[in-house]
Amino acid sequence: RAEHLEKQVKQVKEGTFDGPLSKLKKMNTQSLKKLYVEREAEPAMADEFWEPTTQQPTSGKEVGRSV
Repeated sequence: RAEHLEKQVKQVKEGTFDGPLSKLKKMNTQSLKKLYVEREAEPAMADEFWEPTTQQPTSGKEVGRSV
């Protein structure tokens, strides 16, 4: 099994994403569009270890894969 997937599944089961997901579900369409437009997009030629330099505003803690 892929180790990074096991870590991701563990985070989902632990509820790591419940708070941020709940906030997104409560946002209106305009707020969601604004969040989408202002996101940090992955560069076209980024390597496999690229990660955003900023946290998403819906999250109070760091989430995602660790390298």
